[in-house]
Amino acid sequence: MQAELEVAIEAGGAFRFALGCFFAAVLRLPTHAGGQFGVTAHALALGLMVPLAGLQIGCAVFDFPFFVPNGSVVDLIARQSPLTVSVYRMVVPSVIGLLLLLGIGHLRMAWLILEHDWPRVMKTASLTLAATVTVVPVMALLYLDITQALLQAAILAAELVMLAAMARWHAELPQRVSPAETTG
Repeated sequence: MQAELEVAIEAGGAFRFALGCFFAAVLRLPTHAGGQFGVTAHALALGLMVPLAGLQIGCAVFDFPFFVPNGSVVDLIARQSPLTVSVYRMVVPSVIGLLLLLGIGHLRMAWLILEHDWPRVMKTASLTLAATVTVVPVMALLYLDITQALLQAAILAAELVMLAAMARWHAELPQRVSPAETTG
C-alpha cells in the first residue's frame, strides 16, 4: 500500500487515493464483528443518546415546552392559587436541574459508549435512571403533562437494555493484540 501511495503522490492523486482507501474501509466495516459493533455503538450514541440529551437540555433551558400542554410554566403558575405559586417557584429550579442532569447524563453515556468504558456507562445509566425516577413524580405533582416524561423514561429503559446488550457484545468480541504485545 505504501508503494501505491507513493505512485499516487507522484501522479498528484494522493487525495483521491486516500479517499478511496477510506471508502473501502467503510464498506468493509459491516463484514467484521468489530466493525459491526462500532457502527452499532455510533448509531446508539449519535442516533439516540445525543438527540435525547438535546431534548432534555432544551426542555430545561426553554421553559419546559414539551411538558406544559398550552403555554409555558410561567403561564401555568399564573393560573394557580397564591399558595401553589410559591410551591412552583421552589420546585421548578429542582426540576430544571434534574432535566439538565438527565441531558448531561445522556451525553456522558454516549461518550463512554464510544470509549467502551462499560463500568462507567452503567454507573452513569443508574444515576440517570435515579434522576428519571425522581423527575416523573415531581412533574406529576406539579400538574405538568407527564406523557413526554413517561416517554423519555420508557426510552431510558430501552437504552438500559441496549447498553447491557452492548456491554455483553463487546465482551464477546475477539480481543485485538497490539503490535507491542506480539514483538515482546
